[in-house]
Amino acid sequence: MFFRYKKSCQSDPEKENSPPQTPPLNLLTHWQASEDSSQYFKIGENVSGVCAVTTSLVINSDRSWCAQFQGKKVPPSCSMLSSISTIITSQEVLSELISVLDKATLCHGNSDAAFCDIYADKGGVVRGERGSGQTIAFLDSTPIPTIRKVDCDIICKGVNSCAACKSFRSTLRSALCRQKSSVQDVHTAASSHTKYATLTSEEKTSRMRQLHQSLISSKKHTQQLQLKVVQLIENHSVSLQEEDEADLSSIVAEVDKVVEEKYPEESPQRIFWDQQKKFNALKNKRQMRWHPLVLRFALNLKYMSTSAYKAMRQSGIIHLPSERTLADYTHWTTPHSGVQLEFVERYSSMLQDVPCGHRHSALSMDEMKIKSGLVFNKSNGTLVGFVDLGGVNRDIEMLVQVGSYAVLSEYLNLRMYRVSRQKTQVQESSQAMC
Repeated sequence: MFFRYKKSCQSDPEKENSPPQTPPLNLLTHWQASEDSSQYFKIGENVSGVCAVTTSLVINSDRSWCAQFQGKKVPPSCSMLSSISTIITSQEVLSELISVLDKATLCHGNSDAAFCDIYADKGGVVRGERGSGQTIAFLDSTPIPTIRKVDCDIICKGVNSCAACKSFRSTLRSALCRQKSSVQDVHTAASSHTKYATLTSEEKTSRMRQLHQSLISSKKHTQQLQLKVVQLIENHSVSLQEEDEADLSSIVAEVDKVVEEKYPEESPQRIFWDQQKKFNALKNKRQMRWHPLVLRFALNLKYMSTSAYKAMRQSGIIHLPSERTLADYTHWTTPHSGVQLEFVERYSSMLQDVPCGHRHSALSMDEMKIKSGLVFNKSNGTLVGFVDLGGVNRDIEMLVQVGSYAVLSEYLNLRMYRVSRQKTQVQESSQAMC
């Protein structure tokens, strides 16, 4: 092993001049030197307990040196050798180098079996961040299986692992946690949708433990994000002076004037702009009284996606009615099986102002499949109903044409053709009675 290492260290032994003669050196115990004093090696027991060359040092013709420890090349930039010159200029430098190598021990890296098993099936290579593909660590199988950083010092003093391998241990722990979570039982995971009634006692306990850990992790992540926001505000925020505040107020006033000139008073754009201004001017936001068009717009958004509606309200970009406010318009009565007297009474009151010639109606009984917008009460297991707001864009277009009577006009037109054989024209009544 010693002679193979010497051949690899010298680029071309046949063309290079013979190494310089070094005066005899008082070697430490177990150390020996070659006849020309260009090679030094220590004989001792290796990890397997066999007597062999454990440490070797070769001095090249240009007086540079290279060392091996337990068959592994030692980088001159490692922490133990960084203070020693890379050129042997005197006998004192050589003596110091041999003394440091004699006291060194092999870095064990991260020899945990769990860490090695993760990358044993991946070719023994640890890649960097996603997309980079850079190798940052590797699986070293000799003398014992371990995970080493590419910048491992190989040797260390008084500790089991070098600083580079120690710092990489947290990354390996994260990889181990991700592997455990990927093979976790889908029924007991924190994100599982399995009903508790189908789980055993052990699975319920495991599920609650996972939920608890997920909650703690979410709280820590939230605290980190809050701290990051505070730091960004402290480091990058800009304080506005009184002059700046006046400029911003004038800009808002100019924009307000442009909106008033461009859009009529009853236009959807003007209504939406006025509602946003009114909401921002209120100190107590609960005193806000929303325009019916804004309510219908919000109901339509919530009907299509509740999560999207929540995200829009929490973003702060626009202000929309709360879900509790919308519930007053979607749950104005308690649906039940059979004829609903509340709906009949409300339907009758709506017909009081309708001319007699327009009151001709037909009651259609048909089967209907409810697919979306279903409202189900989980507390008592009853079907609350579903919401069908119609085309909100059509209402907005009608509002632009006929002002505040758009909804009433559409209602009269529907009643005038109630006796028609078109099934879609009685859909509103059948949906409401369901």
